[in-house]
Amino acid sequence: MPAKRTRAKEAKAPYRVRRKTTIRSSPQVMLRWSEIESATEPIVLERNGRPVAVIIKYDDYQQMGTGRTQRREAAWQELDAVLAQVHGRTQNFDAKEIEADITAVRQEVREKHAAHRHRG
Repeated sequence: MPAKRTRAKEAKAPYRVRRKTTIRSSPQVMLRWSEIESATEPIVLERNGRPVAVIIKYDDYQQMGTGRTQRREAAWQELDAVLAQVHGRTQNFDAKEIEADITAVRQEVREKHAAHRHRG
């Protein structure tokens, strides 16, 4: 016996749509594809007055991903440059000198915190 085909039901969730141009007071709003396709700005979906999702054009989404990748790559390059500077400046120091400086600064910070606690 062939399997019975069921018709897919449209999911209904209590989302509210927030747009800059119109405000709807209905707790449930059904969006049509034509509304989504013709939207000129992102559509914010809210649940209980809190934003939970945004509908944006696919091209905008792709640009966001490209921009995110470029920013991440630039951040890594900047970090590499800073690390190269730090390594260049610390080559002439002995490990014991560095450890002594760190210990001295830690003690100074502890003393400042203790003095602040006694004042407050």
